[in-house]
Amino acid sequence: MDAWSGTRRSGRCAGFELSVTEGESIGVIGLNGAGKSTLLKILTGTTRPTEGEVHVRGRTAALLELGLGFHPDFTGRQNAMMAGQLMGLGTPQLAALMPQIEAFAEIGPTSTSPFVPTRPA
Repeated sequence: MDAWSGTRRSGRCAGFELSVTEGESIGVIGLNGAGKSTLLKILTGTTRPTEGEVHVRGRTAALLELGLGFHPDFTGRQNAMMAGQLMGLGTPQLAALMPQIEAFAEIGPTSTSPFVPTRPA
């Protein structure tokens, strides 16, 4: 039973294995309530599994509801720098990685301009 909502947990993330090799990226797709966010939280270490084991070597990051979102007033590059710093990377290391980050993320012109240039009054 979930202490916050009073609902019964259904074990959505139960009974599977996942292996991702260095340099690979994955996407998680599913219906609402399927356990996508829970899985990402477990993989990034912000939540612990109620059973089973998770073994992670290296760094992981999820761009979904984990407090590591994009701020619309900053450029894509500024958001990527802040996210990298939160992961423990230094500014020189991030500057060297930025071309690869921008190419991977396919952020194009948003790398140098804010996502939302002006806000409604």
